[in-house]
Formats: sequence, structure tokens, C-alpha cells
Amino acid sequence: MLKSFIFLCLTLPSLAWATCDDSTSCQGSNWRLSVGFQHTHRSPTLHYAEKNTADLREVTIEEDFTEKKYLPFPTMQLEYRINSVSTLDLTYHQDDTETSALQHRTIKFLFFPVRIGLRVPLQISTQSLKLRYQRALFQNDAWEIGGSLGLQMLKLKAETDIPTQDKLSEEFTTPLPELGLYVSYMPTDAITYRLATSYLPLKFDSIKGNLAEVNASLAYQFNQHYFLGVGYRYAHLDLDFNREKYQASVSHVTYGPTAFVGFNF
Repeated sequence: MLKSFIFLCLTLPSLAWATCDDSTSCQGSNWRLSVGFQHTHRSPTLHYAEKNTADLREVTIEEDFTEKKYLPFPTMQLEYRINSVSTLDLTYHQDDTETSALQHRTIKFLFFPVRIGLRVPLQISTQSLKLRYQRALFQNDAWEIGGSLGLQMLKLKAETDIPTQDKLSEEFTTPLPELGLYVSYMPTDAITYRLATSYLPLKFDSIKGNLAEVNASLAYQFNQHYFLGVGYRYAHLDLDFNREKYQASVSHVTYGPTAFVGFNF
């Protein structure tokens, strides 16, 4: 998969010059719809500690490195170009992890702390629906640099079994603000290289954390209507839960190549 990804990144630019000449613009529509997926490599970690107890009920759960694998998850985006310097887009993305993980637990044995390891199920699921406004701060014939401001509806569920304790389950859905920066380069009308970053602060009730994301992509426009692209996405979600009976923290890293197709209308 990685070799195919690198091959497309090298060959798509040469194909563009053959299909879109200088006399015809390949990107003349205001609306764009794209559908794709990310082949995701994930690395979740969960830390749990009980409050108000004399026992060392402290647990760390992390993915078993022998079971890592790639899984495809969908992404969809609808974009509207307001004018030459600003766009509005609606994006949906899903990341799920359901795996067997290693639980590191500290217990007391004859007054001494002993660290043991157990295998337990671990599930972390995130879904996001993002409405984002982007505006170019600098433009010339090939380059564009800008920023974005968005509102993201984030749904998260983290669940695992902790032996000798209650099942740990956290789930919430909340709207959150998002800030971002991007840079794009168009050597021709048919080719667009793009690098975008975003940061999502999260704080409400007894939960705080953040979501940071980096997207790199290469899009190839066949004609005025159809395009395809490949890319790479990295996302890191950190959350801290400060509940009445326990404290917990979740770290969920997902990364991997992406692919998408779409059309202008």
C-alpha cells in the first residue's frame, strides 16, 4: 500500500500536463464533493486510577504491538467556493479501534506493589462532523497560504473491561471550535499539493484535552468535473477524565495513507 502511495505521488504530476492544457481551466466549478477512506494504523492507550482507596488500583492499557494492522475508515467532504479567496466545507470522518490490548496493573502482594499484565478488550471510537470556513491570506499564480476557523461536532466512545473493577465506559458528543492553517501549491490547473494542520481544544464538565491533525494530499483534476487524489493523515487525540470515583486519560493516535475521488458541479 505504501509503495502504491509513493508511486502515485510521483506519476500524477506528469499525467496532469498531458490532459489539462494552458487554454482550459480544470477547476471552474463552485461545488466539490469527494468521498474516500483512510487505511488507518492506530495506537491507543488508556490510563485509569481509582480515587479514595488504599489499594493501588492503577491500570495502564495499551495496544499489543503484535496485533497492529491497517483498517479502512470513510471520509466525505462537500466544499463550496464562495469567491477567489474563501471556501466553506462540511467534512465527515470516522476512526474506530476495537482490539485486544495489554493491561498493566499494579496490585499489592504481602505489602509490596507487584505489576502484572493481562489481555483485555479495548474499544475507542471517534466520529466527527466539521463545518469549516477557510480564507486565503496570501495568493499568487501557484501558491496559496491561509487559515481556517471551524465548528466540529465530535462523538467519542472509549470502553474496556478492568478485572475486579467496574467496566470503564466513557461516551460524549459535543460541539467544539477548531483552528487551522494550510498551504497549497498548484504547478498546473490539474495538480494541487496541499498541507493542512488543525487544532481542536476540548474542555467541558470534568473532561479536558485536545485533538491535533495533519493532512497532506495530492489531487489530480482529470477535467472540469472529475478528480482523484492520494494523501496521508495523522491525528492525535488526548483526553483527561476527572470523575468522582476515578481519573482516566485516553490517548488515541491514528495515521496512514488516504485516497479519494470526487467531482465538481
